Amino acid sequence: MRSIFLPFLALTTSLTLAACGGDDGDDGISALPDAGMVDPDPDPQPSVCGPLRGSCRAVDGSGCFDVYAPAFDTTDYATECEADGDATWAAGACATAGTVGGCRLIEAGQLCADIWAFPPITTAQVQGACAAPNVFLPPR
Repeated sequence: MRSIFLPFLALTTSLTLAACGGDDGDDGISALPDAGMVDPDPDPQPSVCGPLRGSCRAVDGSGCFDVYAPAFDTTDYATECEADGDATWAAGACATAGTVGGCRLIEAGQLCADIWAFPPITTAQVQGACAAPNVFLPPR
């Protein structure tokens, strides 16, 4: 289960540092390979990702991620999402109006997460941090 939360943390930390002017260039963001492929259809296919199971939303509105997976109990995801008190779990998808884009992380076994970013992070920063084999999701 932590396989989704750890990349989410790494990606959001990288984007936050860059948005706050804290990117001094030695964190590797500028040296990432081409951004992942751009997905023109932002809804994952069930054969690649399982169905939507819920979302974890930052209380401060800085980000949100949707979890897609085969049938399982979401209690562990909800508990981990809310463990630090800075995020809430919801049964539905993230509200994506106003996003600057997102990044789809695809794990083995139809486990996926769509990580959505909001200003002051920029679309270019999301694209730069969403390296292949992950897939960049255009702003909605």
